[in-house]
Amino acid sequence: MKTVISLLISAVVVSAALAQDAAALRWQAVGPIEIARTETTVAQFARFADATGIVTRAERAGGGQVYEAGWTRKPGWAWRAPFGRPAQGDEPAVHVDFDEAQAFCR
Repeated sequence: MKTVISLLISAVVVSAALAQDAAALRWQAVGPIEIARTETTVAQFARFADATGIVTRAERAGGGQVYEAGWTRKPGWAWRAPFGRPAQGDEPAVHVDFDEAQAFCR
């Protein structure tokens, strides 16, 4: 059973001139979204990847990136092996970009 939480998201519109005065911030509603109660697991993403044949950008590039005082490519790191070692099925799927995540959600 899919559990979804509905939210109304507002974005803060800030200009450099306004950033110094919190009272001058303008809020802009960006509409409702749905978010799962838990993160997508490796097992869930594996079913999706097997069904669609998707190969993620991290897999094509030979590894994902992490931020370590700047973006660093980690060879072999992808959703199947988030730290360079095979992941357990209940671990969160990581090293998935925005477009890949959106495809999973469709």
